[in-house]
Amino acid sequence: MLMRRWDPFAELTRLHDQLMGTNGIERGVFAPPVDIVETKDSYELRAELPGFAPDEINIEVDKGVLSITGEREFKEEKEDENYRRVERSYGRFSRSFSLPESVDAEAISADVEHGVLTVKLPKRPAATPRRVAIAAKSESHTEKGKESAA
Repeated sequence: MLMRRWDPFAELTRLHDQLMGTNGIERGVFAPPVDIVETKDSYELRAELPGFAPDEINIEVDKGVLSITGEREFKEEKEDENYRRVERSYGRFSRSFSLPESVDAEAISADVEHGVLTVKLPKRPAATPRRVAIAAKSESHTEKGKESAA
């Protein structure tokens, strides 16, 4: 006789799938995880987007907000396949980030490698304090007045 380990959630998962008619496939909105790193010269935003091609991801900058959007569609089951569990997220995603004023929005670049989208946000050159020279006028107002009276 073969012993089988009891899974307390198996029946609940099966009932949920039957009631929802989804086979456990969640469609809708999901949020990919993002890391943000700051270096001396830039910020770097790294988002996990496995399975996305560069043309399936949209990056926009508008009024100091960086938005990353995209969509992952579930490929319908084939006749000879019967999904028992689907844990990957499907549907649209959208992430937005307020940019600090120090970011040079015109120089933002992005690339994707091994399922990780990297958005580079270069900082503007820091404004360094400088001394403003004061020019002395050659004639003072009182000397001008005396010359006019003569």
